[in-house]
Amino acid sequence: AALGLNAATYHVAVSGSNAANGLTLSTAWATVQHAADMAIAGDSVLVHPGSYAGFAAMDNSGTANAPIVLMSTGGVVNITSPCSYNNLDGINVEDVSWVVIEGFTVNDMPRTGIRTALSDHVTIRWNNCHSNYKWGILTGFAEHVTIEHNSCSGSEDEHGIYVSNSADDPIIRYNHCFDNY
Repeated sequence: AALGLNAATYHVAVSGSNAANGLTLSTAWATVQHAADMAIAGDSVLVHPGSYAGFAAMDNSGTANAPIVLMSTGGVVNITSPCSYNNLDGINVEDVSWVVIEGFTVNDMPRTGIRTALSDHVTIRWNNCHSNYKWGILTGFAEHVTIEHNSCSGSEDEHGIYVSNSADDPIIRYNHCFDNY
């Protein structure tokens, strides 16, 4: 069988239901957390415009040829509260590999807009992280992380983007960071 042959595209919408199958806009799931819990290697999650609770992607990894992609469909997708995993970060990607986070707006979190830790080959791109308390984007022990085309501003305590702790081969390019402490 061809790699990715069974890959699915799921939808998340504010009008959705986590009891639905998520396979179309009319049967979309309601929360990005539910989609992050369900997605496996090769799956894409299309998040439609609206406001959503934060989420943590910590259960399933993608592969080099079949990453898990969680992305906005265009328009504004606001993450309005921290993820339930730690109640500090809007989006937390931890202990997984080959995950893409794309197109989210994550503002006003108690610690970090988007965090990845203990991860490998996570891509964070085209996100807006503004007025988060400590960091817009934070990594810790994130091997081969790619952080590109993000806008990070107004971090009250520290950095717009902070690549911390030991990790090999980070790529940080084409980001716009300004007015951070």
